Amino acid sequence: TGTAAVSEPETTGGAGAAVGEIPETALLIGMIFMLVIALTILAYMRMRGLSPGEMFGIRQLPVKRAILLGAAALALTYPAMIVVRNLTQEFLFHGIWPDDTLQETIQAFQSTGGLFFKLMLGAAAVVIAPVAEETIFRGFLYGATKRFSDRWFAAIFTSLVFACVHRHVGSA
Repeated sequence: TGTAAVSEPETTGGAGAAVGEIPETALLIGMIFMLVIALTILAYMRMRGLSPGEMFGIRQLPVKRAILLGAAALALTYPAMIVVRNLTQEFLFHGIWPDDTLQETIQAFQSTGGLFFKLMLGAAAVVIAPVAEETIFRGFLYGATKRFSDRWFAAIFTSLVFACVHRHVGSA
């Protein structure tokens, strides 16, 4: 997931950050930016009188059934993603794409020693980025596409756009 607006900091002089580090202020600005985008989309939906549940494609299910359905979907989807990823990398993109090097966010997490920064990075990667991405892709893009097509096309289209944005062939 795209956790923050990440750019490689300059390493001029002795006070510069090491390559792969993300300054705390840049991480905080990225977190705030993602939250502002998500809240703006939700506010727009509310102003237009659109139901977030309808736009997100969420039906109300009892909690037990939702958990069982999610677990079953994960049990079926995860192995399928691994197989598809391995097949596409082996036969279609062998040695070309995707890049298997560590993401900048992971490099920054590993290279920093500060607990506060690691907690911020964890919150950004585990809470803020997924909420913002769900709002953008499922809430806005899926909902808007579904209004002009059927739900299957909207789901496939949104998934492909998500995979392309994240450059992840296996998810596609």
